[in-house]
Amino acid sequence: MMRKRSYILEIVLVFVILDVLNFCFLKNNMGFLSLRLHPYWLIVLFIPTRYGFASGFIAGAIAAIHVIVFTFGHFPSRIDIEKIGETNGLDLPIAFVIVGLFLGAVRQQYIDSEEQKTHDLEAARKLLKDIQNTAQASETARRLLESRIVGETTTVKTLYEAAKRFENLDLQSIYKGCLNILAEHLKVEKASAYLKEEGYLVLQSSYGWPQGKAASGKILFEDSIMNIVFEEKEIVTVKDVLQKRNAQRYQAQYGEVLAMIPIFNRNNEVI
Repeated sequence: MMRKRSYILEIVLVFVILDVLNFCFLKNNMGFLSLRLHPYWLIVLFIPTRYGFASGFIAGAIAAIHVIVFTFGHFPSRIDIEKIGETNGLDLPIAFVIVGLFLGAVRQQYIDSEEQKTHDLEAARKLLKDIQNTAQASETARRLLESRIVGETTTVKTLYEAAKRFENLDLQSIYKGCLNILAEHLKVEKASAYLKEEGYLVLQSSYGWPQGKAASGKILFEDSIMNIVFEEKEIVTVKDVLQKRNAQRYQAQYGEVLAMIPIFNRNNEVI
């Protein structure tokens, strides 16, 4: 904003310079009133062609005020203005204002056009950047999808091989095998499998527990952090637990769990 209105300072500075020169070299002709080619035209002609409509009006108005004030030797009253108007003494001040407005209006059209083009160019650049970001995101998604497809293929193969291990095994061996799969393919260091039985969670199998620190064999369901899985019916991580409103209830068990994976029966109920 300050840069756009810099012409005000420029106009004032040029008029001050002209007034100083006028006082120093033509003290008896203040306002350059007797000169055929008035120096104020320099400001009125060049300032509007550079800065536009507002600068043209200000330059023309200040030039006109200078001429009127120097003509009377003081700031005129309304009667003084009417008298000088009858003798065509206002022709030059009016010319300053009209020319300043006209040149400013012509230049303003080009300024507005340039600003619109600049705005359109910035909008085009932003659109191009958005398109580039979208293309980059699409490429990243494509790579992730390809990786996921390869990973899913590997996972299906792994599950098939694991399922073959469980042929003709009893239920306890299957629980143990599931924990071994977690350890082998997900780098799980410690895990336990529980089933809910009459208000308790009963240990079915465990993996990775050191001697003397075995997993609890029977846990009261209502007091266990694992009951969250029965509510959510999906995999629950420690991050999910911390986001629950009643997370403080399980504060004593935070260090025991990183993730909990539900087991469903044939009726799609968590057991």
